[in-house]
Amino acid sequence: NLRLLRRFYLNCYWMSDCVVVVVDVKSTKSARVALERCGLFDDQHRIAPYDIGEAPSFHHQKMMAIPLVVGDDWDEETLRGKISSVLSSTTFTIAQGVELPTSKKHNVLSPQETLSKKLFSLLCVPGGAEKEACKPSIPRKWEEHGDLILFPANSFNCPFWKEIGWENICDAILEALPRFTRVAIQDRVGVDLMRKPQAKLLRGDCGVVEHVDNGVIYCYDVTKLMFSRGNVSEKIRVAEFPCEEEIVVDMYAGIGYFTLPYLVHAKAKKLYACEWNPDAVEMLRYNMKRNKISSDRYEIYSGDNALFPHNDIADRINLGLIPSSQAGWCTAARILNKKSGGWLHVHENVAYKDKKKEDAYNDMGTFMTTEFKKLLEESVDTNNWKVEIKHIEKVKSYAPFIDHLVYDIECRPVEIHN
Repeated sequence: NLRLLRRFYLNCYWMSDCVVVVVDVKSTKSARVALERCGLFDDQHRIAPYDIGEAPSFHHQKMMAIPLVVGDDWDEETLRGKISSVLSSTTFTIAQGVELPTSKKHNVLSPQETLSKKLFSLLCVPGGAEKEACKPSIPRKWEEHGDLILFPANSFNCPFWKEIGWENICDAILEALPRFTRVAIQDRVGVDLMRKPQAKLLRGDCGVVEHVDNGVIYCYDVTKLMFSRGNVSEKIRVAEFPCEEEIVVDMYAGIGYFTLPYLVHAKAKKLYACEWNPDAVEMLRYNMKRNKISSDRYEIYSGDNALFPHNDIADRINLGLIPSSQAGWCTAARILNKKSGGWLHVHENVAYKDKKKEDAYNDMGTFMTTEFKKLLEESVDTNNWKVEIKHIEKVKSYAPFIDHLVYDIECRPVEIHN
């Protein structure tokens, strides 16, 4: 029976030679605990039954082999002395070259390890140079979008992968990670103002995925549009704004990153969403329906927001474009309600390498308030505007020494402010 048990372990787990201490089954638990306390227990391997053969001291007893941590230069006499001091009342013997299964914890591969192992097997060709050269291009991270896996742009950039072909690569990926059915790879985001991604769908018929943030559903096509997961804290903050009686303008709506929280959670009375990327506009319309937002609560302006046809209507304006939304400041001043004023939420990347972070934040804030005061007073031909920064919110670190910030700016005619 012991031989059958041992064979079972051999079939189920990777085996390796170990140095073990052999004790009777009744002493196994106490011996393991004692060895663990003094750092002698090897937790990379499993305790397993030991076939004692004809050893007279343990005859007719069921024995267990407990794996030990030993160095390369270990000797049996020293090891026996250490174990004797730990297992003073337990009969034991030391054996080496004993095959033990690796522990369950050690034996379980992470998704990254599973994928790397599978992809690396594709590189097993005569000669080793090509295989080793391609190993760094096996991706260790990726984005997961439901059943679609999206790899970084630098994945599979070794020339040898072209010989293997995307069909074989995708087969290996989906075999290693069977929860996915679609595969895509990123390219750099476009440098134009639309910031279009250039992802390529390698397996699957459609790049549309669904993402849920704070109860809001966002659908978008990964091959045409980008989605920033790092802005989730700002979406949650927007959701808490008191907008029930307000008209809101989102000047850079995209697929509805902030538009949707304003409508779903902040309950904006009316929202105007400006977006000039036709792919984003298409998904924005779909997301409005997907989140069951009544059509009388919003209007979508498809085109350059500088040509937005309304003036003096907004109680709150969101300028959610980075690295800078400055190109939209003049339009924001034009469409802000001139009778009662309102709020501007201005996104900006602020660099602070050559100065203290707080000084950089404040310098940008001073520049903003000066510019908006100037633009507002020019638009109504009056010097009576109070423009104040009420809060600066850090959304995320954008790059070394650059932070993505949002400035909450309250703008009021002086008579209203007083």
